[in-house]
Amino acid sequence: MPRLQGGWIRMLPGGMPMMGGFGRIANRCPNPAIIIKASSPAFADTSLHETRIVDGISRMRAVAILRIAPGGVANLAPGGLHLMLMQPTTRLRAGSRVTVQFQLQDGRELVHRDLAEPLVGVGRVGHVGMELARESLIEITQLTPFDPIYVRLRSERATLTIA
Repeated sequence: MPRLQGGWIRMLPGGMPMMGGFGRIANRCPNPAIIIKASSPAFADTSLHETRIVDGISRMRAVAILRIAPGGVANLAPGGLHLMLMQPTTRLRAGSRVTVQFQLQDGRELVHRDLAEPLVGVGRVGHVGMELARESLIEITQLTPFDPIYVRLRSERATLTIA
């Protein structure tokens, strides 16, 4: 049976109604694994998408069928193949657990129960600059080792986002 490894969800700021799901689907079967549908009770709409650069422009399109060769791997990553997760049905927070199902063409279903592990570090920092309160909340996000680091600093007086 194929298996999703290292699954996580990119949680967008401000309660955006869409998120991206990422991970690695390994097919350890002797036959191809053909994924024909993705779904999740945590989202009104779940589908596979792919982002590609075409003529210098980033374009996203739905992927109707994902074929993974025997012993092969499909990498779901920012800027490439990914899950498009639309309209969350519940409020998700850093560390939330989400179930995602992948329907295979042969009728089998791959269920992954811990996809939502957003890479968001949250911690307390002391005095940071003269314009901020003594106790501020800092969030640091790096989606993959190749992506930029986003830093968001919140206090009673200001919110600062650095990308």
